[in-house]
Amino acid sequence: MSFFDADQTLIRKELQNRMKELVNLRCDGQSRKINIVPKYWHDSLINWIQDSSNPVPGPIDNSPLFLYNGEFDVTKVYKKDFMIVDSSIWTYLADIFT
Repeated sequence: MSFFDADQTLIRKELQNRMKELVNLRCDGQSRKINIVPKYWHDSLINWIQDSSNPVPGPIDNSPLFLYNGEFDVTKVYKKDFMIVDSSIWTYLADIFT
């Protein structure tokens, strides 16, 4: 299901309820699976969740975070170029924002 096929109000409400998974990923001593998203996309998503008059973030595109050979660009900086999200929320986001 794409974002535009879904009820955007329900998606925003679900993401509001899961905001901690989007913005407060903390080390709790447990190993976990994580994913990265571009910071500009993450910021756009948070702005839209908080205020529906902001533009919808559009599809997730991680390509700016990788080199031409598919390897992660190690010059990218956490909280400047990319954000980390838990895999559980990533799965939801990827299903919606593809």
